[in-house]
Amino acid sequence: MRKTIFAFLTGLMMFGTITAASA
Repeated sequence: MRKTIFAFLTGLMMFGTITAASA
């Protein structure tokens, strides 16, 4: 369960970083 949440947070951070870089 913890791994799933950690993976989700990591993916969300990566998505946010890419979005910020594009914007």
